[in-house]
Amino acid sequence: MTRGRVVLFSNAPYFGGAEGYLVYLAQGLKPLGWDPIGLVPEGSCGAVLAGRFEKAGFPVEKFNHRHWTSPAGACDILKKLKQIDGEILHLNLPSPYEALRNTVAFWGRLAGYRRVVATEHLPMSLRARRRALLKILLAPAIDAFIIMTRSGAEDLHRIHGIGQDKIVRIPYGIDPAPEVAPAGRRDLLEGLKLPPETRLVGHVGRLTARKGHRILLEALAQEKEMLRDRRTAVLFIGEGEEEENLRRCSETLVLNEFVHFMGHRENARNLIGLLDLLVLPSFVETQPFVILEAMAAGIPVLSTMVYGIPDMVVHEVTGLLVEPGAIGPLGAALKRLLLEDETRIKMGRSGLERFNELFRMDRMAEKTERVYAAQNGVGL
Repeated sequence: MTRGRVVLFSNAPYFGGAEGYLVYLAQGLKPLGWDPIGLVPEGSCGAVLAGRFEKAGFPVEKFNHRHWTSPAGACDILKKLKQIDGEILHLNLPSPYEALRNTVAFWGRLAGYRRVVATEHLPMSLRARRRALLKILLAPAIDAFIIMTRSGAEDLHRIHGIGQDKIVRIPYGIDPAPEVAPAGRRDLLEGLKLPPETRLVGHVGRLTARKGHRILLEALAQEKEMLRDRRTAVLFIGEGEEEENLRRCSETLVLNEFVHFMGHRENARNLIGLLDLLVLPSFVETQPFVILEAMAAGIPVLSTMVYGIPDMVVHEVTGLLVEPGAIGPLGAALKRLLLEDETRIKMGRSGLERFNELFRMDRMAEKTERVYAAQNGVGL
């Protein structure tokens, strides 16, 4: 029995974690009887997200990204919303400063949608005064705001003026880890021309400044002897605007024997399951999917105490946390986890237990479904 159609709207001109969230949500809602459909930008802007929806078996409608805020663009989206004839309109807002996206909430009202919900991913972001005012004016059209973290809920209320009765905290959720082929690690090591006993440390994410790759390189430079003694390889999995600078930095710090730039990998999640340790020394994050993917695979995490990460990684239980930008403590934590095999393995097991308890895709979908049915939020 179908409970109703849910329109999952995104206007992001790229694909990142916030957009991946929509696909996971659709996959979780389907078994509960909902009928999800994506509404995404046409052309290259929404191509990746559209492809992910379609690969997962969900239909997609597209709108003109370039003119979507114009009167003609508004009429186009309103027309599509009416044609889809959904019950729930779920807006995906990667950051609160994109206040114009909230205008879609009014179009959803005009189209007759029973409930309009928005997910906020970066509530710590400040906005220009004009955008702040616009967001406040448009907020009444939205019934509930979903946020992932405790600090995010506080920021959404304190910085952006959203009423506590409209804020619902629902952590990200993903599916269990895929099975790793028995020969996968061996093949990876052979491909990199590394011996079988090599320990694999991975950083998975876009090669951009906020992900902390340079801090990790500086920390590695302080622990070269340990890396050599423990036969350690560090894999940078991802691509981005900082790649050339990071390659130069690795060469300057004489780290090329340890650091491997793997580029973009469609099978990145499978590679995570082959690691001994995931390191993510980010400066800004909400709840990185890569951490959840490591936890789901039983891989311990070394990361930073920023925003939503402490909600995921329990220090000294499922991994270790350091202050962002702290080169010395990051190097010391990395050294400890590589030298203490028993500690590292135990933390990975604890991370898997925590994942199953709090961060599964089905749990996220069940909680979101309650938001669809509720009359207001559940507060902070």
